[in-house]
Amino acid sequence: MGLYRTLARRYYRRLSFLRSWLTRVGEYQNLYKKRKRIASVRLHETQKRSIDAFYKTHYGKRIPYGWHRLYQSYTGVFREDYFPEILFSTRLEMMFNPMAQALVLGDKNLLPLLVEGLSDVRCPKTYLSCVGGIYLSGEGRLLSREEAVLSLYDRGWVVVKKSLGSGSGRDVRLCEVVGSVDKKSGLTIREILREMGDQFVVQEKVLPHPVLEALYPHALNTFRVCTYLVEDTVQAAPLVLKLGRGGMDVDNMHAGGLGIGVSEEGFLYEAAFSEQGERFLAHPDTGVLFSGVRVPQVPDVIQAAKALHRRIPQLQMLSLDMTIDHLGQVVVIELNTLGQSVWLSQMTTGLPFFGVHTPYMLRRMRKT
Repeated sequence: MGLYRTLARRYYRRLSFLRSWLTRVGEYQNLYKKRKRIASVRLHETQKRSIDAFYKTHYGKRIPYGWHRLYQSYTGVFREDYFPEILFSTRLEMMFNPMAQALVLGDKNLLPLLVEGLSDVRCPKTYLSCVGGIYLSGEGRLLSREEAVLSLYDRGWVVVKKSLGSGSGRDVRLCEVVGSVDKKSGLTIREILREMGDQFVVQEKVLPHPVLEALYPHALNTFRVCTYLVEDTVQAAPLVLKLGRGGMDVDNMHAGGLGIGVSEEGFLYEAAFSEQGERFLAHPDTGVLFSGVRVPQVPDVIQAAKALHRRIPQLQMLSLDMTIDHLGQVVVIELNTLGQSVWLSQMTTGLPFFGVHTPYMLRRMRKT
């Protein structure tokens, strides 16, 4: 048993090293792709000294300026305490969310169990789920494959998505099931489920709150709420609302959507941004001006996210996609535990992801 544990520890250390190395390569590739945006920002010597002093004090060494310049290129706001994506993805997330726990708790089929019992918040209704090839009804009854297919007959609008490893709108399909066929794609229920493999969930299409629908009606626009633990408290990063555009039915920025900062009181910032740096004072499809728009349930969204995080302190950071339905209720759409990021919040709000807790986060990494 002692030899097994020793070999297992070595294996996981090497796996963590490989994961960190591959992530680092990916981050520098992303930075290279945005080199024109970075080149558009020239830091003054006083700003460079400010970044150097901040990071040497709290992290023990200087860092490259590329990420600070990238975030500033969107909003025009300089902050010495922006948190670089590479430090988060290759160091902090790996400290905060051990892979074994993150993989289990990130399974979308578990989300209803994590949310159950929380007041004034719900998940989309589940019609069908598949866990390792085992089919379950929305009520948790085991089904054969044929029963699973039949359970979706004439179901109408549904969302089908993989329950592990999906993100940025990947492996998410909005279907209108009439009889045994999806009217949107022309595929049968059987064909769609075959494409999803052996880990997926089929849920209701949530009807959006009128304010969110007015901004862009063709996708379910969601709030990205990132929570993290600081000693015995749960904190939330600056909030972002993700908006679809161009007729697409997902709201992810990697898929062409927009992101806009949201205050804790629910007011939208003045401008939204695309990942390419386009700046919009109004939604390009609907023409709705962002300034002055308020979603009054935003404080409830933040409190619900914090309450959910308190249930799973095994993970020290969560990224949730949440929305408000047509009745004004908070809905948790998705819980992300791996492959999270800090760029979206910083590039849309001009605020540091960890705010006043940035020195605390840097000191934690400095100790390891």
